[in-house]
Amino acid sequence: MRVSERIERFLSDYPKGRLLVVVGYASPAGLAWLDLQTVGRPVSLLIGDTRSRYWSNLSHDDARRAVDFLSRTDVKVRNWYRTKRAKEGPSMAHMKAWVVESEGVPVAALVGSANLTKNGLEANVEIMVEATGDDLIRTWGEVRGLHEKGWDCAERLAGYMADSVHLGQREIENVGGKAESTGREAGVGRGSWQSDPTGRNQYRWREGGRWTPHVANDGVTSADPTSNLDLDTLSRQPAGRTEKTSTNRVLELPSSKRRLAAFVVEYVLIFVTLIIGWLIWSLAVYSQGKTPAKQIFRMRVIRIDDLSAAGGCRMFFREIILKYGLWLTFFITAPLFYLAPVLVGLAFLWMLIGWVVLQGDRRGQTPWDKMLGTVVVTIPRN
Repeated sequence: MRVSERIERFLSDYPKGRLLVVVGYASPAGLAWLDLQTVGRPVSLLIGDTRSRYWSNLSHDDARRAVDFLSRTDVKVRNWYRTKRAKEGPSMAHMKAWVVESEGVPVAALVGSANLTKNGLEANVEIMVEATGDDLIRTWGEVRGLHEKGWDCAERLAGYMADSVHLGQREIENVGGKAESTGREAGVGRGSWQSDPTGRNQYRWREGGRWTPHVANDGVTSADPTSNLDLDTLSRQPAGRTEKTSTNRVLELPSSKRRLAAFVVEYVLIFVTLIIGWLIWSLAVYSQGKTPAKQIFRMRVIRIDDLSAAGGCRMFFREIILKYGLWLTFFITAPLFYLAPVLVGLAFLWMLIGWVVLQGDRRGQTPWDKMLGTVVVTIPRN
């Protein structure tokens, strides 16, 4: 008997009551199947591993049905694993259990080895057996405990599927409505959880076009004030366009051509001044968030969290260690001629990666900007 048939028989034997499910892995095909089996029945599903790679191999029909399941008001989908803050204990929810409970009392439980995936339900050799007596009570307690510790992940899963099969915005917004209710539980009004633009937290609640102090990390909400900076102005904008933040500071992101020109001039200055002159000039302007070329092209590196200049130490680490570290290693190890081609090749590859990332990032951040929480902006003439 296939696992899907065994679970279908279990659900048929116990047609009433809330269904609590814990699996290590799930897939769009698994959610689509579960949606068909639980019409009109409340479901709480907890998944141990929800990384995006498990949600990329899918059909459009499975994705649409899975998103319908996630948007149901009687469905909760949660995630749990041991976070970096926890120094001991289990690392991930990997059990496979199906529990039916009614009025807070366990009615029946099915435990085994099958995940909520197409292979787990249809193809693999798996086993599912019904737990009774003390095993039923113990399974129910473990499942309830994991659900209480987990955090909502429905909107994230819907986002994975939308990226893979280009679902419509309205379909994703149906799932996003659940995030709004979660935000209201945290003490805020209508809005949505979004990636925290400061980089200090996983998510920040956005409401009425403004970022609020409400943040969430691993499903736990807290407060983290931001001085009401309108961080949306750090989005990638056409060259020459300026906007004011709520603190009346003008921000303009330089165009790609301007960044490329500064990049070329930086290298010219390095070689023309035999490094020494460029280095002295750099150390003189690092405290202002500038390099020699950025000073020429009226650009500055600022911190995303408070929009202040990056500062001397951060600029030194950004430029000398992260950006030009491979070139520095090349000059230090110059006597070892067999290393020279490798280091030069790696240095050029690192610069190329930086340029590609810059082009695809909405804030024009390079890898070293992302590491340090900085962004390059244009200094207005006035």
